[in-house]
Amino acid sequence: MPALYIVDEAMRVVFSTAPESAATATDLPDELRPIVGRLRQDLAAGAENGTIGVISPTELVRLQRLDGRDGSPHYAIFRERFATRNSVDKAVAQFKLSGREAEVLDGLLRGDATSEIAARLGIGATTVLEHVRNIGRKMNVTKRSAIVALVFGLR
Repeated sequence: MPALYIVDEAMRVVFSTAPESAATATDLPDELRPIVGRLRQDLAAGAENGTIGVISPTELVRLQRLDGRDGSPHYAIFRERFATRNSVDKAVAQFKLSGREAEVLDGLLRGDATSEIAARLGIGATTVLEHVRNIGRKMNVTKRSAIVALVFGLR
C-alpha cells in the first residue's frame, strides 16, 4: 500500500497515511521535497494526468494536483515501491533475456551494486558487468539507470 500525503501550495502536509515516524503533522519528508518540487514544475508546465518521479531504483513518487476546499491548489503525493518480480518477468519475455540476465536484472531493479549482485549469484563482478551490457544491448540502452527506467516503464 503506497503512503499518501496531501500537501498545500507551501508543501505543508494536511493529511497523511504514512507512519508517524515518516512524517510529522506538518512536514513532508526531506527526501521527497526536491523531487516533489520538480514534479510540481512539470504539472505547472502542462502535465495533465499527474507526474511520476523516481526516488530510488525500487521506489517512485506520483504527484497529482487536487483542488482544496477553498479553491487553493493541493497535491496528492503517492510514495510507492516497485513490484520488481513482475517487472523482471515482463522484461524477460519482452527482451528475450536469459536466466542469468534475469537474475542480474533483479539485482539492478533492487538497486544493488555490482559487487552485491556478484556475491549473491556467486559470480565475478566482471561477469555481472558483461550481463548488464548484454541486457542493455537487448533493450537498446547503454546505462543502468536507463535499463531500470525502461523496465519500470518510466522512460
